[in-house]
Amino acid sequence: MLTRIYIDNYRCFVNFEFRPQPKQLILGVNGTGKSVFLEVLGQLRDFVIVKPGYRAGELFGPETLTRWETRPRQSFELEVTGNGGTYSYTLWIEVQDRQPRARVIKEALDFDAKPLALFQEDQVQLFDDDHIQTANYPFDPVRSALAMIGPRKANSKLTWFKEWFERLYCLRINPSEMGTEAKGQEQDEILEDNLSNFAAWYGHIIQEQTHLIPDLQGSLREVLDGFDTLDLPRSGRTARVLVAAFFRPSGNDESAPRKQSLPFDFNELSDGQKALIVLYTLLHCAVGPDTTICIDEPDNYLALAEIQPWLFALSDRIDDEGGQAILISHHPELINLLAPQHGVLFSRTGGGPVRVEPYRPDALGILSPSEQIARGWERD
Repeated sequence: MLTRIYIDNYRCFVNFEFRPQPKQLILGVNGTGKSVFLEVLGQLRDFVIVKPGYRAGELFGPETLTRWETRPRQSFELEVTGNGGTYSYTLWIEVQDRQPRARVIKEALDFDAKPLALFQEDQVQLFDDDHIQTANYPFDPVRSALAMIGPRKANSKLTWFKEWFERLYCLRINPSEMGTEAKGQEQDEILEDNLSNFAAWYGHIIQEQTHLIPDLQGSLREVLDGFDTLDLPRSGRTARVLVAAFFRPSGNDESAPRKQSLPFDFNELSDGQKALIVLYTLLHCAVGPDTTICIDEPDNYLALAEIQPWLFALSDRIDDEGGQAILISHHPELINLLAPQHGVLFSRTGGGPVRVEPYRPDALGILSPSEQIARGWERD
């Protein structure tokens, strides 16, 4: 679970520290850095786990520096609890003279304050699970050293951290960007932040987590009228297409039992149907121990009667199985349910740096959280 993040000199974040809870709702008016916060998490994840590794300038270019700062260095720190201890990850990036060239000044990973990897001055030092140095070699400072370290018996602690990064989801649901085709045997272990590879990711779920599919299909039958199955059948010789099947009444008698099933390509569904399928797939197949799932406005495209059951199910799942969910929302239902115990407020003054503070309910107990926020009284 992500327990701390520090961001300095990245867009609207300067000397910013945040300690998320297992269940967290981020509140704030537009322009207070809520979506940028998820952007930072996604950038760090991609820098560390994508091989052969993004160049630093591709993710941390001059446009990401804070406008009113003159310092060339960006700093990021993460603390992650899991695997029997606490991981600390540090990344310092230098963007020189605001040109599209950036380099790693320092990248370090510790476990319970003991080193697992250190990359600085163009040299990598690797340590085994007992924190004994096992290697020292030069490395290109424009990439992440961790991205190039493969799993070995002696570095299982480091491997766990990289696998946690793979289980970090930073999502914004946009049905128009969701792909419906997985070419050939394509399966994606990592879900893109815009869900453009949802079909290929679902193919990975079918192959690797088959036992989760019956419960997922059962939940979808409860929330989608007439839903039957979600599958990825072959289409031609080189592709598979995501298909949702729905029951239909036999013949012209609308009261007849539903027996026949009619398949629809995923792109034929409404935006709301796509969003529900995605949310419940994430609930059953992505939320679990040692996972952190962040969703920017999960209520988009959904009615109150649709988002509420999912929200209750998400909360129960985290309580029962562990994991972490960080949500961003302006929806009254999410605010009223989560803000009193799990809400934090992002704010900026005069376009300055982002600050975070716990949400404070109406002291008189008269207004609901959503009414309080609608009136702009949450900081009074």
